[in-house]
Amino acid sequence: MLKDYPAFDNAVCTVIAVGTAAQGTIISDDEVHILGTFKGRVDAKLCVVGPNAVVEGEIDAEEILVYGEVIGPLRAYHISLDAGAHVDGNVVSATIEVDNRARLNGSVLRTNDPFGSSAAAKPVDFLQGTQGEFQQEVEEPDWAGSAVDNYRPVSPYRQR
Repeated sequence: MLKDYPAFDNAVCTVIAVGTAAQGTIISDDEVHILGTFKGRVDAKLCVVGPNAVVEGEIDAEEILVYGEVIGPLRAYHISLDAGAHVDGNVVSATIEVDNRARLNGSVLRTNDPFGSSAAAKPVDFLQGTQGEFQQEVEEPDWAGSAVDNYRPVSPYRQR
């Protein structure tokens, strides 16, 4: 579904190499490739999480490609999760592409402007994992508990 892991085709690129562990905040106007372990926040044009990489923290980018593991929220215009990807966090995106062998544990909020200033486009509670304002109480249906029970289960119908 997704292309092979992208090569470093850009001369201006931040790389956290295999075997390297880093923490903090990365802010880049270009690409960030994480191949090792990173704990913190990433804000970039493109963020690529490599096949054996582990990121623990928030990633904001125009495009995010995940081949490894991310623990934390993702926000981008386009997010791609490859076959080996494992994301444990909520996702806010205009488009998302998920390989059928990728794992996504979290909620997905689709919005045309994930970086918009409106509360619906950037819900802090949603990104932090507390669904707060998105939870709705489920009301009991009108027919529940009434003397006349008009509920009839739908039976499967097969045309022959």
